[in-house]
Amino acid sequence: MAQDNNAAVRLVFGAETGQLDKAISDLQSKLKQTGKQLTKVGQTLSKNVTAPLAAIGAVSAKTAIDFEFALSKVAAVGGAKFADSMAELEQTPRDFGATTAFTASEVAGLQLELTKLGFDPTAIQNMTGGVLSLAQAFDLELADAAEKVALNLNRFGLQSE
Repeated sequence: MAQDNNAAVRLVFGAETGQLDKAISDLQSKLKQTGKQLTKVGQTLSKNVTAPLAAIGAVSAKTAIDFEFALSKVAAVGGAKFADSMAELEQTPRDFGATTAFTASEVAGLQLELTKLGFDPTAIQNMTGGVLSLAQAFDLELADAAEKVALNLNRFGLQSE
């Protein structure tokens, strides 16, 4: 009889092992499917989230570089008489960039054009808002608007204020 019990135990244990093997196999299959789905999710996130964020970062960096470069040109063209006013001249494009249709870099570019046209820092501060308004109202490039304003101020002997 003892041998019959061992045979019964082996048979039950073998059947249990078969079910365990099937359960493990099913689990492995489900894990592989889940892994494939997670890979697809990762690819989608990379394509739709990470790549655009990287592009935004690159554009932001370029914008900051353009802004700083334009301000350094203002300082270089303006020379020593601009040294004491650069902090104010730097804040103005930031303010107008945040409150108008123009970026801070574009406003800094306008300041450069006004500097090239011979205006001092005070005049540039006084004129910037008006020139931006003129450019927007008549759909002009900022450099063209600056030239038109300078021409008319000089023609009529007017001050920038």
